[in-house]
Amino acid sequence: QEKLPRKLLAVKEEGSNLFRTGQYGKAILRYTTLIEELEKDSIHQIVNLSLMFSNRAACYLKTGHSKAAMKDCERSLENIPHTIKPLLRHAAACEHLEKYRQAYIDYWHILSIDSSVQLAQSGSTRLTILHQLDGTIWREKLPPMVTVAPWEVPEIVLDDSGSRKSELTPPPEDLPNPDLEFEECKKQGNGLVQLGDFEKAVEWYCKCIELNPENSVGFTNRAHCYLKLNKAAEAVTDCNQALALDGTNCKALYRRALA
Repeated sequence: QEKLPRKLLAVKEEGSNLFRTGQYGKAILRYTTLIEELEKDSIHQIVNLSLMFSNRAACYLKTGHSKAAMKDCERSLENIPHTIKPLLRHAAACEHLEKYRQAYIDYWHILSIDSSVQLAQSGSTRLTILHQLDGTIWREKLPPMVTVAPWEVPEIVLDDSGSRKSELTPPPEDLPNPDLEFEECKKQGNGLVQLGDFEKAVEWYCKCIELNPENSVGFTNRAHCYLKLNKAAEAVTDCNQALALDGTNCKALYRRALA
């Protein structure tokens, strides 16, 4: 592993500073520049490439780009497998996208590397929804578990850098961000669900679907409201749409069974 050239090290420091000050979109651009340059010499920059993908993933999580964060974590792990930060970030993105089974596997992957990682401990405990959804056979529905022997974990000596971000070019900060709008609409809908106002919650989840019809969360949340409103047919339709996007969506399977 060669050190970062001086000009790239300056870009990395700039990205780290932007991340620390909450300017995640600009930080993504810096990390994207770094990734593009490092990929020109990927054989000698494999560790730095892994770090930059992971750093950019952290930015994407902050801006609500969960799918982009997942992709960057996977790219990071392709370069350096069994590293904890990209695994934690991948698990967080999976939870956000309601891919609970994969998130659970990620947390146990981490614990097989280092059983003292508290975020992984709390994450694996938090995913009790799998027990609720799948009953006594929940373990049978999990993807294959990953166990890691100590000698399989790469030992990485870092230089003077130490942050992470994920891939994809973000929208300019002065333009609307559909993912953030989606999150705001979902938040409004969730608040109304807690108040028992399911009719108005449906309206917010409809906005979620308009903003991002590829995200199954809008469909599963709206299906929940339809169930509460005794609209079983509509709930089934939404669950089917969610399953067309993600065939293993636990909430969609559960709510379709209830309908």
